Amino acid sequence: MKIYILISCCIALFTVSACRSTRYAPETVLARQQFDLKLSDSLQTKLNTGIDFTANGTNPAPWQLDMDFDKYFLFSTADGIQMSVYATAAKKTNLQTRFTLFTKIGDMIITIDSSNCPNSNFLTQTRLVQVNLAGKTYTGCGKYLYHPLLNNTWILENVKGIEQIKKMFTKGLPEMKIDIQKGIISGHDGCNNFGGRITIEGNRISFGNLYQTKVYCEKNNVAFEKIIQENVSGKVASYYFKEDKLYLYLLDDSLLVFKKK
Repeated sequence: MKIYILISCCIALFTVSACRSTRYAPETVLARQQFDLKLSDSLQTKLNTGIDFTANGTNPAPWQLDMDFDKYFLFSTADGIQMSVYATAAKKTNLQTRFTLFTKIGDMIITIDSSNCPNSNFLTQTRLVQVNLAGKTYTGCGKYLYHPLLNNTWILENVKGIEQIKKMFTKGLPEMKIDIQKGIISGHDGCNNFGGRITIEGNRISFGNLYQTKVYCEKNNVAFEKIIQENVSGKVASYYFKEDKLYLYLLDDSLLVFKKK
């Protein structure tokens, strides 16, 4: 009986120790996520030069596509095509993103599917890609590039050049949490919670239609609540970093500045 009790106690102690050893501080979990999300050196170099999406394949011949959504698309193949085409706006649906361009050898149609390539996961996040040009269909996989630092919780600091003050908001300064792996954003506007889907597209964030709760707050800066409704939800915003702060450039030319929580 004593031997049995001793063994049971040892098992219990081992179980407790094992459970404790798997508990990580939020900072440790975040650091691990950002490490996992870190781009390879080659992809980081492309992002630094302005490339937002890169793709390649081997059918019907090896090919490479680099897309800077603001400037140009570069397309080259092993069967003799090499071109640079001015960027054009995309037409988006729930199923795909399509670009139609006019080149010297005919119309070029680039289709980025909303579904992932086979064997893709949340770390690779590769999309099915198809390029139609000169009577040929090139197929392969591509990836939106992103800055891993986005994967953080951000606190609003400045709106349109005006510093935000904590006491102006019922819950304190508005904040948003970006989860690149899950493709979601969540947070609050100083009063009401908001959240929804996002897609990181190079130096842009494409926001889905965000939900917002409708709780009444006696003290709240309704201006930021309106920005979420009108200029963020369902819109696309450019972003960049300066001194570890996140600058979000909206379509109406307004600028939001966030600091890390």
